[in-house]
Amino acid sequence: MPKAGFKSITVSETVYDKFQDVYQKNKDSLAMKGVNSFSGYVTYMLEEMMQKDKTFCKICSKD
Repeated sequence: MPKAGFKSITVSETVYDKFQDVYQKNKDSLAMKGVNSFSGYVTYMLEEMMQKDKTFCKICSKD
């Protein structure tokens, strides 16, 4: 069970392994951006994709 304020998601092993591989290869440059964990990396990537997706941004702006 995740700690308060967080949720869990399930992804395939293939997706997990790909993200883990990219994270490990770019750990140093990600740390310079304030991304200090694998979970933080996945969150960072999801947030970036939401910013790029104009449809999602329109939905978010209604909150």
